[in-house]
Amino acid sequence: MGRGRDRSGGDPGRLGELTVLLIGLYLLAGALAWAGGFLLGVGLRVVADLRLALYEHFQTLPLGFFTERRTGELWRSSARAAPASRRS
Repeated sequence: MGRGRDRSGGDPGRLGELTVLLIGLYLLAGALAWAGGFLLGVGLRVVADLRLALYEHFQTLPLGFFTERRTGELWRSSARAAPASRRS
C-alpha cells in the first residue's frame, strides 16, 4: 500500500475535486429550479392578463351580441385561443 492511498487504490486528492463538482451541480440545479419557477410565474401572469383583457372586452360589447350567442360558446372559443397564444 502506498502512502496517502486507500485500499481501493483511489487518489485522495480527487476527493476535493469531486466535492467541488457536487456543490457546483447542486447550485446549478437550484438556479435552474428557480429559473423554471420564475418563468412559470411569468407565463401564468400572461395568461391571467389575457383573460382579464378578454373579460374587459366582453364588458364593452352590446347586449345584442350576447343574445345571438351562447355564453358557454364564447368562453369555450376563448379557452381554445389561450393555448394557441402560449405557442406563439
